[in-house]
Amino acid sequence: MTPHREANIRRQLAEWREAGTAQALSLPAKRALRRLREAQPYSLTTGADQRLLATLADGAGKALEVGRFAGASTALLALLCERVVSLDSDLSRRQLVDLAPWHEAELDARAPGWGRLTDVATALLDTIGVADHCELVRGDSRQPETWPTARDFGLVFVDGDHLAQSCYSDLNHAWWRLAPGGVLAIHDYDLALNTNPTAGVDLAVDWWLARCEREGTAYDGPYAVEGSSIVWVRKETGP
Repeated sequence: MTPHREANIRRQLAEWREAGTAQALSLPAKRALRRLREAQPYSLTTGADQRLLATLADGAGKALEVGRFAGASTALLALLCERVVSLDSDLSRRQLVDLAPWHEAELDARAPGWGRLTDVATALLDTIGVADHCELVRGDSRQPETWPTARDFGLVFVDGDHLAQSCYSDLNHAWWRLAPGGVLAIHDYDLALNTNPTAGVDLAVDWWLARCEREGTAYDGPYAVEGSSIVWVRKETGP
């Protein structure tokens, strides 16, 4: 990663955190976080990420998720939203082991005999008792037909393929599924700083914001809070 790119990520995060506010957790959000943690899910989101996501999900109504992995974020959204649609390519055990073998033992401990990642997510949703609130969709989010046609989601959480082009595609698809006043949240904005310099979430967000500016797309944000790698924008309700 170039020094210029690193400096840009750090500068934007500082600006967005200054503009954002860390909202106090509501009682439903506190209960949802407690129920999730009691189930001991295998999650790639931090505690700070989960707190922020719970705050954004509380009162959202319907949520759309891109990238569910083992289902921890899916379960949290389902504990706070009326309905959750979750999109994922749904890797098989062999595919996951080839890509990231260090996950296998943790997933085995939670869903022995799992064959696909959806098996692990389904086991968690069943344990918490929210499976009926969720629709788990298997497919490539870069393909338009994978996405629901509804455009009334109060929250879209993007945490799928972190390559810049894929993330940019997800942001574009996600925006048109949001209801006015809805929130578009993106995970791992700062991933390149921490573990994966080839990740392009920051580049995709930059491209997307530039396009919004060119086209006059109305939104509030971006915002961030200290400690979380989630950034978000809110779709404006007026012209």
